[in-house]
Amino acid sequence: MAAHTLNRLKARFVESVKEPGRYSDGGGLYLLVKSATSKSWVFRYNFDGNT
Repeated sequence: MAAHTLNRLKARFVESVKEPGRYSDGGGLYLLVKSATSKSWVFRYNFDGNT
């Protein structure tokens, strides 16, 4: 079983990032940036082999 790195994103980065994209924080948690003013957290997980 591989170890997962958690909490990769620092608060300063989350506050300042403006480039649209999906940024991994580890363990299935992502910061989704749609624009400079639109950010949200997304948690992706597998249930019965499906994401």
